[in-house]
Amino acid sequence: MSKQLPFFTTRDDLLTILTAVQGGMALRFTPMGTAERESPDGFTSAEQLPQLGRASADTSAAGHAYLVASADFRITARLHPASGKYFVDQSHNSATVVLRPGGFWEERILLSGGVGTSTADPRSHLLMKLFTEAFSALTRKVKSYHVGPEAAAFSAQGGRLTFAVSAAPEYDLKA
Repeated sequence: MSKQLPFFTTRDDLLTILTAVQGGMALRFTPMGTAERESPDGFTSAEQLPQLGRASADTSAAGHAYLVASADFRITARLHPASGKYFVDQSHNSATVVLRPGGFWEERILLSGGVGTSTADPRSHLLMKLFTEAFSALTRKVKSYHVGPEAAAFSAQGGRLTFAVSAAPEYDLKA
């Protein structure tokens, strides 16, 4: 069962939300993608996430992402036989949610982020519940997106809220 929660937030908006989620459960944030070993390191605080608030690619889907789990859950990376490298994803870590933070690509473009899960694991659904509660309390809903207060102010000042730099401005969310 897939659950997704799309959002637009600045760094401070997202830190406020992640701090609220961490108030309900100690978390670990593990970068997705290639890893050096089977048990990759993660971050125990949202404030430790590198470049939080800055998009790493010109589309939301291509940006950096983290597996978020309870701090006591051990994230495991799967070995890709052809390359001999380890890869961190949700397929071997069903008790997690995927966080794509989005962020500013340029001064006038804020790319969307999202949190979601594609697993039926109850631990993943508990995490989604905590995220949903925090986003519902600390953002406002505009169409299908949760929009943080600073992101809304950015939009009101003419900034672009979009999923891709190349998307035409008429598809931007107006918050």
